[in-house]
Formats: sequence, structure tokens, C-alpha cells
Amino acid sequence: MSPINVNASSSSKPSAAVHPLDAETGGVFSAATSGERLTRLREWLATGPSWELMSEVFKDLS
Repeated sequence: MSPINVNASSSSKPSAAVHPLDAETGGVFSAATSGERLTRLREWLATGPSWELMSEVFKDLS
């Protein structure tokens, strides 16, 4: 009997769910570090988002 390769079919990692606001904010929610998150947040705020969207992002970041 030959050994079974258990990891043969699990070559891809399960992907983390993407935050719904990530695309609108330029990746604020998927930033790897707090510094990167701050940079993306500043860049997004410079685009002049609506108050409603800023409020929603603030709630989700809190």
C-alpha cells in the first residue's frame, strides 16, 4: 500500500473575507500594519468622501 499525501489537494489557503468598504476606502481595512492603514486612511480622506461614508468607516474602524 502506498502512503496517502494528505496535503495534495489543500494547496490554496482559504482567503479571508474582504471588508465591504475596503474597495471604497482604498484598502483601509485590509492594510497589513497600522502605519499602512493610517496612510491609506489619509489618502482616502483626501478624496473628499461623503459624511455618511466617513461615518460608516469610522464605526467599522472603532
